Amino acid sequence: MKSYYLRPIALLLFMLFVGKTAVYAQSPITFTDEYTENNFPDGLTFNVTATAVEGDIVSAKLYYAVRNAVSTSQQRIDVEPANQVELRYEWDISDTTMPPSTAVFYHWEVVDSAGNRIKSEEQVVYYDDTRYEWDVFEDENIAVWQHDRPKQLGQSVFAIAQRAIAEQKDVFQTDLEYQIRIIIYNDFDEFADWHAYVNEFIGGQAFPAQGITAQIVGSDGSTDRWLNDVIPHEISHLYFYQVSTHPLSQPPTWLNEGVAQYNEFTSNQYALDAVRERAGTGDLVRLYALSGNFGNDAEQVYLSYAESLSAVTYLIETYGAEGLKNLLAAYKEGKSNDEALMVGLGVDIIQFEQGWLDWLGAPKGLYPTPTAVPTHVPVPTAAMMMPPTRKPTATATTEAMATIAPTETIAPTATAQATQTATPVPQTANNGICATAALPLLAVGLVWKRKTG
Repeated sequence: MKSYYLRPIALLLFMLFVGKTAVYAQSPITFTDEYTENNFPDGLTFNVTATAVEGDIVSAKLYYAVRNAVSTSQQRIDVEPANQVELRYEWDISDTTMPPSTAVFYHWEVVDSAGNRIKSEEQVVYYDDTRYEWDVFEDENIAVWQHDRPKQLGQSVFAIAQRAIAEQKDVFQTDLEYQIRIIIYNDFDEFADWHAYVNEFIGGQAFPAQGITAQIVGSDGSTDRWLNDVIPHEISHLYFYQVSTHPLSQPPTWLNEGVAQYNEFTSNQYALDAVRERAGTGDLVRLYALSGNFGNDAEQVYLSYAESLSAVTYLIETYGAEGLKNLLAAYKEGKSNDEALMVGLGVDIIQFEQGWLDWLGAPKGLYPTPTAVPTHVPVPTAAMMMPPTRKPTATATTEAMATIAPTETIAPTATAQATQTATPVPQTANNGICATAALPLLAVGLVWKRKTG
């Protein structure tokens, strides 16, 4: 008898408790019909309907940022107080450079007349190039996008990328944090159309913070050798960013570019031999100077890239992949250059360089040991000296910046500053030097193309 009466009583109490909990758990503001409109390459439009359970909606904001942005933008939305409001914001990107497939994270914040301030769930939308019908080849680590080309090309690039990811996992000793995307354009005009500024000699760019590289692969301008170098090279830059970036640290250029060349598929033995030969003549650039822009002098640029490869080859042969992993992990913790080297390898830059010079067979005393590491002053680039040129009809409040290689920096909005590496159109004149190496040679007499239309 007891069990017979206790069961319905317990059930009744449970139902009362659940019902009361449901009432109290209901949000005072609900969000419905949430979606975005992609107007690539001109912008995104965000939409949502907000409804107050009691009272009126009195104010609203949209918060948005691209992946790995240094800050989040917020946009106040004008609201006529009402129980239900339709919120809409058009983000104009027409005068900036934001690559296709950029991940944009956003949420809404709404306040009602009772003072309730409620945030919607964070959403992510990919700013894909919707102008073409794309063939996509992908797995969890890599996605290759191409349009109006034989599927064999995309499959070939995908196979190269898969091999690069597998081999670089051994080099970096870790998995990727998020998928890398390779976007293939068929000609320069397709590529240039979503840029605010672009050098006509550039054949591709990597946007490490976004995990994206966009490459021009023409029907007659790209060889198998070029693809087997540039694809793993650019993937390396994207991988390097994921495993080393911290707002308070900045790995030197020689390390980033050296690892990228080390990860290429074709041999760069000629570059290693050239560095070893020059080590005996006292003509090497000191490692502490191989940071920032490598300059505009052709011979110095090629030597700087060759030295970068040589130093990284020495690093891996001496300290192993584990040493490189520890070094990059130290940078990701925000360590300075000397701190990162000491934590990761147990040496400072002077000791590391001396070990490298000994490995090269340089005569003792030929390269004096510096008493202090000087501060590197970057060589002014064309973009620093040129006033920004804007699309005549644009009204954007922020101006994009471009810096000729080895790296380019852009600021699409206040939400993101993407570091880029640029790849020149493949030419036999490059003599096999890695893709980014030839870019500083173009700093004089540049031709800039603006987005039009």
